[in-house]
Amino acid sequence: GSNKIVCKYPSLYSISSDYESSALRYVVENVAEAFANKNEWYLDRDEGKLYYIPRNSEQTPENISAYLPVSERIFDIKGSIEAPAKNIYIKDFEIAYTRGDCKWRPRKDTYGDDTVYACCGQSVNRGRATVEMTFAENCSLENCHIHGIGVHGIRLYDGCKNIRICSNKIEDVGAGGIVSGGASLGEDERRYNGNNLIFNNDIKSIGRKYICGCGILICHSFNNVISHNEI
Repeated sequence: GSNKIVCKYPSLYSISSDYESSALRYVVENVAEAFANKNEWYLDRDEGKLYYIPRNSEQTPENISAYLPVSERIFDIKGSIEAPAKNIYIKDFEIAYTRGDCKWRPRKDTYGDDTVYACCGQSVNRGRATVEMTFAENCSLENCHIHGIGVHGIRLYDGCKNIRICSNKIEDVGAGGIVSGGASLGEDERRYNGNNLIFNNDIKSIGRKYICGCGILICHSFNNVISHNEI
């Protein structure tokens, strides 16, 4: 064989051993030739079959549950700059099992490049989330169990104001737990993100796929209270 791995999308960063900063360990998943150990699984996309080696004799087809995510998002609350979504309250839900695909196309007028890359930079700050809000005001997400997530758990975009994210358990996440941020200073103030409360959340086992993911990432936002979260 050629001993080459060809990826669907190029990497935003070099993975060449010629650069000291890239001299890291890399992991290649879902390779049939390496499928041999207990508690490993392999997905044959061509055949549409999932293979799994049990961790012990107590695991049988009758007591194993497997979930195949098909959606990127479970909740998508989206208003507009003229008519924000208001007074929507999400409480006491189990929110789980979303896709982990993350790709990014830079704006050519800003970056001079419109190539689609396999991921983005700065804590996967352009990745999508399982629960998203855009132009939302006076909404809340409370006492939910969010787990088995492909990219981010929760994300607040432009125009999100007076949002409460409180007392949630967020775990087993591909990238980050909570991401919040809106328009930059000097843009239309209706696009600003701020006056939000992120309180008493339990966030753990993040960065399972994108290791640069943060527990809580705030960019371009103001006057927030982030308090009593365990990360």
